[in-house]
This record gives sequence, structure tokens and C-alpha cells, in this order.
Amino acid sequence: MIMQQRRIETRGDWIDALLLVVLIAILVVGLLLRTYHMDWDRGHFYLYHPDERALVYSAINNISFPIPPDWHKLLTPQSPLNPHFFNYGSLPMYLIRGTAHLLSFVVKNAWTTDNLWMSGRGLSALFDIITIFLAFLMGRKLYGRRVGLLAALFGTFTVLNIQLSHFLTVDTFLTTFITLGMYFAIDIVRKGSLKATLLTGAALGFAMGTKVSVAPLLASIVVAWAVWTVRGSSDLLTRSQERLTSADRLAKAILGTLIALLAAGLCFVISEPYAIIDWTNFIRSVDEQSRMVRGIADYPYTRQYLNTPIFLYQIWMSSVWGMGLPLGIAAYAGLAFVTLRTLMRRRSEEIVLLSWVLVYFFINGIFQVKFLRYMLPLFPFLMIMGAELLWQLWDWAGRIKEFRSPFHVPVAYAQGKKDEDYPNIDAETEAWEREQASQPAKPGKRPRRAANTGHRRPKQISLAAVRPTQ
Repeated sequence: MIMQQRRIETRGDWIDALLLVVLIAILVVGLLLRTYHMDWDRGHFYLYHPDERALVYSAINNISFPIPPDWHKLLTPQSPLNPHFFNYGSLPMYLIRGTAHLLSFVVKNAWTTDNLWMSGRGLSALFDIITIFLAFLMGRKLYGRRVGLLAALFGTFTVLNIQLSHFLTVDTFLTTFITLGMYFAIDIVRKGSLKATLLTGAALGFAMGTKVSVAPLLASIVVAWAVWTVRGSSDLLTRSQERLTSADRLAKAILGTLIALLAAGLCFVISEPYAIIDWTNFIRSVDEQSRMVRGIADYPYTRQYLNTPIFLYQIWMSSVWGMGLPLGIAAYAGLAFVTLRTLMRRRSEEIVLLSWVLVYFFINGIFQVKFLRYMLPLFPFLMIMGAELLWQLWDWAGRIKEFRSPFHVPVAYAQGKKDEDYPNIDAETEAWEREQASQPAKPGKRPRRAANTGHRRPKQISLAAVRPTQ
């Protein structure tokens, strides 16, 4: 028995090592695709993407890091750190300019107009790789390693991600912060973690410092705490958590929400301070962009979207040109699958994810202006949901194949592993149940049952292989 368990542990170690190698290979391939021939326009960055041109000029002409700093002037609209450009957040411009100064120790004049594209496009590619890694982590946390790896693989070869990584645009930065925030939001639902709510708020604050239009994402924090309050934690509870009353849970949820909002506000002010200091220009720019996307303000470059159908246009363009049609079909089918499953089963973590995905898709879907890059913040979640659907289909196909086989009755599992993986699982489960049943019930409460706690070890149901009679 000991030798068998050692073989199982050794095999598990080999599988873990193999999966790590696969993940590293996916990330390396993704990085190569995003950094290959980054000077494809031979330095003429100002010809092809208006946002790239505007960001470079703002970072070069409007931002400087005086040494020593004039602290009094830094707190005025005339500050050398004020970009005077609020179509996008200030955080990407600070990162680009700071990175260019660091590169200048290696590459001569890396911070000049002619060379700033190197740091900008390099950061864009780096943030997109981080997003792929976060998609793996989130997929693994929600559905297991196989979903995480497949989602990362999808993200590696997604066309829009590769394209935007070859430009200096804020969308890759934005997507990373959003994905990071939603990754931590899962732990709010599972554990009611105040640390997770602090990190969620910080990530979403930096997302707003990249593009303030994602402020509705803060509603996901409220949803996460509301779900935790109503449904409770799905992880193993500590004894102190078990004793929480409904009032205690509500108080903790309110505290957690306030902490997240405070962290978000603080990180937003840190990453875009002149939204407060130079608030008149900030409000004017935000209003101008709002009027543009709603079609109230007329610009030549937005007339292409006149009379385009809401929702369907984004789905079609992101599927055909953003992901490629096969992946697009899998991604949106996965979104539909997860949405329907959540409506039927009320899966807590999926409720939080959908509170972001569906709200953001609805807001962008009704805009008259429908730039494809606006859909990028949804892509990591669509990849995860598409990967989950494909693996579910794979499992269903396998069960159907086994069921139809004339040579055996399939081995059924409630939730567990094969016999050789856990040879004593039935005995251990029964012993655990006897131990729980022997514990006295608390006054005024019914005895705890393993089936109701959510922590019962997976009990296996095996059916012996039977050949059909001749």
C-alpha cells in the first residue's frame, strides 16, 4: 500500500512538472508573438494609430520628472506631471515615460519622440502576457488546471491581443488590471477575505487610472460581498466564521465594500492625480469622450458605425476579426453556457464574473461607436468560459462513448479519482462521517451532516466491468 501511494505521489509530481513546462511554453510563445518585429513601421508610429501618436506626444511634451521636485507646483494644474490629456488615464503615460528613462541607460535617447515607442510597445506586450498568466490562474481557480491552460493557450494566439501588443495603446494595460481585480474578487466570494477586497479595490483603482470609463466595474465588489453574505463561504470555514450571525456577515460585507472602494479611490488618485487637481479639464475630456461614443458628437472617424446593429456588431467583429471565427464561436457559446448554468445552479463565483462581463458588454453594446479594442477587457473571461465549455463537451462525449460501449458498464464517480489514486477513500469517508456524527450538536441547532457542509470527501461509486452475456 505504501509503495502504491508513493507511485501515486511520484506520478502527481511528474504531472505537475509537465503542466508547468506547458504553461511556460505557452507564455514564451505568446511573448515571442507579441515582441516579434515591433518596429514593423520603422519608427513611423505617428502614421498608423492615432491613440499611439497622442499618447507618445503627451508623454513627451507634457510630462517630465523634475529633480528636485517643486512640491508646491506639483499640486497645481501647471505641474510638469500633468499630462493635460484625459482621453485616457495618466497611469500608462507615467509608466511609459518612466520606463523610457530606465531604458535610456541602455538605449541612447530612449525617452525621445523617435524612440518612445520601444518602451510603449514593450510595456503593451508585457501587460498582455501578464493577462494570459492571470487567465490561467483564474481558470485554474474556478474550474481546474486544464481549463486554465486552455484559456492561456487561446489568449496566446488571439489575433487582437497580438495586434494591440504591437501598438502603444492603453487597452492591454486596462485588461490586465481588470483581470487581476476579478481574480481577487473570487476570494471575496469564497472566503469573505478582507485582504482580497483590498487587493480587488487596488487593482480596479489602477484600472480606472488607465481608463475611467470602467468605473462601473466597482459594482462587482458590491455583488461579490452580497453573494458572500447571502450564500456564505464555499471554502472550509474557521470556527470563528462558523459562529458569524447574519448581522455579523452583513457588517463584515459593508466593511469589506468600504475598504475596497477606499482602496480603489486611493489608487485612482495616485495613478491619475490631476483628475482631482485639474478637474475642470478632466471633466471636459470625459464628457467629450462620452458624447463621442454615444454618437452625440460627430467625428469623421466614427461615422463608419452609423446604423450598425447593437450587440450583434460587437459579437461578429470580435469573433471574426478579434479572435478568429472558431474561437469566437467557442467563446460566446461558453458565455451563454456559463450564464445559463449560473441561472440554474447559482454558482457564486460565476455570478461575480458575469456581473462584470454582462454589464460591460451591455454598456459597450449600446454605444454607437464600436471600436473593436473596446472588447479586449472581456477577452480573458471569454477565453476561460470557452475553455470550460469545450472541456465539458469533451467529458460529455467521453461519458456517452462509455455508455454506448457493448463491452463494459462505465465506472461512475460522484466527484473523485480512480481506485488506484485513493484506495482507502470509502473507508476514510465513512470514518469521517462517524466522527462528525459522534460530535454533540450545539444548543438550538441540528447536528451537522457531512452532505450539508460542502466539505465531505468525494465518495466513489464503482460499478464492476461486466461483459454482455452471449
